[in-house]
Amino acid sequence: MTLLNDDERGYFMEMESLLNHPGWARLVKEMQNDIEEIPAGSFKNAKSMEDINFARGRLSVLEELVSYERILELRRTQMEQTRLNQLQEVAFFNEQTDQL
Repeated sequence: MTLLNDDERGYFMEMESLLNHPGWARLVKEMQNDIEEIPAGSFKNAKSMEDINFARGRLSVLEELVSYERILELRRTQMEQTRLNQLQEVAFFNEQTDQL
C-alpha cells in the first residue's frame, strides 16, 4: 500500500530521476569543492555586511543542495508518516464508533 497520492509519487519519481542522473553526482562534487574552498576567514575579510550575507547565503545553498538526497528522503518519510497517522486516527475513530 502506498501512502502517497499520484502527484506526490510523480514528484518523488522526478526528483529521484534527477538525483540518479550522472550530472547530479558531478554537480554535487563541484559544490562540495566550492564549500571546501570557502576559507574560514573569508567572513573576517569581508568588506561589508553585504559580502558577509552573500557568503553565508551561498554556503547555505551549497550545503542544502549537497544534502538534497537526504532532505528528499526526509520529506517522503514525513509525508508517509503523516498519512499513516491519519489512517490510524480514522481506524481508531471507526473502532470507537462501532463500539457505540
